[in-house]
Amino acid sequence: ETILTTDALDLVDLPPPQSALADRDAILARWDERASAFRTALSDTGDEALMAPWPLRNGEHAVSNDPRHQNVRRWALSHIAHHRGQLTVYLRLLDVPVPGTYGPSADDKAMMGG
Repeated sequence: ETILTTDALDLVDLPPPQSALADRDAILARWDERASAFRTALSDTGDEALMAPWPLRNGEHAVSNDPRHQNVRRWALSHIAHHRGQLTVYLRLLDVPVPGTYGPSADDKAMMGG
């Protein structure tokens, strides 16, 4: 949402991390809230704005000046997929059945008898 609603971002200016959410329901509620805000921002953003450069900086260091649409893909969509992959590795290491992410997982199939 930030990529779609701001002209640029300097990582130095980010606010401190929010405190941990209390439980699973709070985490899911926050996810739903942020996902809804992202969908709204995306539907409100025109093609011209999506093609415009969106500078990402870390102080004096330019991280990216790619078009806004590329930053949305990279820092929102692909980054979420990356963390989903990390989560499945942690679940596997803890012997927790891995849920399906893009369809049934091998663990789902084993529990269904197939």
